[in-house]
Parts: sequence; C-alpha cells; structure tokens
Amino acid sequence: MNTGLIPFRVKVCGVTAPDQVAKICATGIDAIGVNFSSTSSRGIGAAIARKIQEAKTPTVKLVGVFVNEKVERISELVNETPLDYVQLHGDESWDNYTQLCERIGAHRIIRACRLKQSRWDVALQFAQQATASGLLPAGILIDSQVSKQYGGTGKRLDWSKLGTKSGPLERIPIILAGGLTPDNVSQAIRLMNPEAVDVAGGVETNIGMKSFDECRRFTEQARWGWSPPPPQTSHFPATFN
Repeated sequence: MNTGLIPFRVKVCGVTAPDQVAKICATGIDAIGVNFSSTSSRGIGAAIARKIQEAKTPTVKLVGVFVNEKVERISELVNETPLDYVQLHGDESWDNYTQLCERIGAHRIIRACRLKQSRWDVALQFAQQATASGLLPAGILIDSQVSKQYGGTGKRLDWSKLGTKSGPLERIPIILAGGLTPDNVSQAIRLMNPEAVDVAGGVETNIGMKSFDECRRFTEQARWGWSPPPPQTSHFPATFN
C-alpha cells in the first residue's frame, strides 16, 4: 500500500540528449523523465533511453513517459531500459491501469491527470477508484489541459483557484506540473504543497535541450519553497533598560 511518500521531489522531464545527463544530475535533481511518445517533440526511442539510463547517477530515478501505449510494450521497456517508474500521460483507461499494475506494481506508476478550468475532478475520480481497489499509484501528476496535446505545453495551472486537495487525494502524493519555471516554482509549492514538482520547457534553451543553470536554479527554488518560512520578527523594540 502507498505510504504517501515518493522517492523524488524534483523531476526534469523531456530529456533527449545522453551527453547532457551527467550535468543535469549534478544540478541536484532527483528524477529524469524520458518521453516515449512518437507524437511528442521530446520523444525518443529505446536506444537513446538506455544511453540516458547508463549516463545518470544511481540516486537519480528514471521515469518513462507514455501516451496511450500498449501495456505489453510499456512492460518491455520497463525491463529493457530499465525504468524506475512509468508515467501514464494519455487517455489510458482504468483497465489499462489495472493491467499495468499486475505487471509492474501500482507503486511504480505515476498517473497524469490534465485538469480543466483548475478543478480537481479528473484527479479525484481516479483517486477514488485507486483507493477503492487498493491500487494506489506512486503519485498523481497534475498538468494543465490543452486541447489535443498531452503535456509539455508550458501552460500554467491557476494554482490559486485549484485549492487544496481533499478526500482520497490526501493519500496519494501529488506531483505538480504545468508551466513551472525557476521563477514561479517556490510560489507554486507554497500554494499547493505538492510532494514533487515536474518541469520540462521551463528549463530549456531549445526543445529537449536543458539549461544546466536553469535546472540548478529550479532545484534551488523548489527546495526553498518546501523549506519552513522564516520566523516572523516583531516590529516592537525588545526591552528597555
């Protein structure tokens, strides 16, 4: 059963170049995402994914991102690459999810939910099903919904309207995505208090090519967002002698 913990906090997604991996890992991130979708501008194949896996440091997790892929193919890539986690980022059915759970375990699956009009509805429905069946995922990634696109759009969620998670969502780690950058990630964390954050375009120089300085700044700002706020100081003088 999921304990509400996820073994990474900062994930850089859409990595495409193996020669960038060592430097990306050195910026303090916890996970790298590789996109296997053929329709994505950041999509890569199994051969490149294996090179990225070999280049990363052991403590950095590797997450494979899939969009409406067959369960059998996902299972193959989990073993061939290998992958630490699978992120379902398409319109996969509940049956697809349960079939994948049987093959690799729910604790290795991240379910992406693209939210419309800053409402929890889609994520809450999935969380209710997962809780009722005892198949709690490693986390739910929430992203903004853009017509006919499956993430990586850079469109920001309106965090102030979304509000706090409740009910079954409280038992599942939340990974916040959607338009995050080094300039807004700490604010987003303080508003939403997610267990992890995910960034792709917000740290890029070109599609798939990451800026090491921006990755480092994103990580630093994320950690600051999770850190306790500084103690309030009194405006009154201390003591008078």
